[in-house]
Amino acid sequence: MNHREIEVEGKTVESAIANGLEKLSLTRDQVDIKILSEGSSGLFGLMGSKPARVQLNVKNGVSVKEILPPLDFNLSQKRAKEILETLLSKMNISFTAVRTSVSDGIVDVSIESTQSALLIGKNGQTLKSVEYICTLILNRDPLTRVKVRLDIDNYLGRREQTLLDTVRDAAQKVKVSGNSIFLRPMNSSDRKIVHNFLKTDQKLETFSDGYGSKRKVGIKIKKS
Repeated sequence: MNHREIEVEGKTVESAIANGLEKLSLTRDQVDIKILSEGSSGLFGLMGSKPARVQLNVKNGVSVKEILPPLDFNLSQKRAKEILETLLSKMNISFTAVRTSVSDGIVDVSIESTQSALLIGKNGQTLKSVEYICTLILNRDPLTRVKVRLDIDNYLGRREQTLLDTVRDAAQKVKVSGNSIFLRPMNSSDRKIVHNFLKTDQKLETFSDGYGSKRKVGIKIKKS
């Protein structure tokens, strides 16, 4: 693990930066800052809200006073399972299984339930809110400061497939008409899926436009 680079979250970009500086015991001029997500406020400031996320890189020549302990992914999985089982019970959502795994440094949690619609909510907002709460609780402990990716009954897989179907249709329209097309505004994870899906297309290229919750992906013909 690289102790000179950390990713942190906060209600705003500035609060995320402040959280990171506090963890490193450094000042702003001692780090390079990369904004990964500006975050967004959801319904009533909770449902569907997303934290701002930044990456702090300690500049060369600056010593890190506080060495963060390595992540304990076994402990993170155990606690994530316990947290989600408690949250689901308090939400009166029945479940048959809560399974955890680790992929690319992210703790994946898969839930099986006959009440998946209740946990997913409109456009997945409830699912993202529960995911955010679980991540916040885990991040209180330096040993479990991990990102959680929550899924239920393969909702994420089905949602990604629907997104890719939309991208395929839009890409074909661009090729036929020669005109650029903008997709609906989407979060950074969905934008990454679109960019990665079309990056090998020899005729098309993608780009992002807009800010915050209005940021969207455009598709256009590559310049020859």
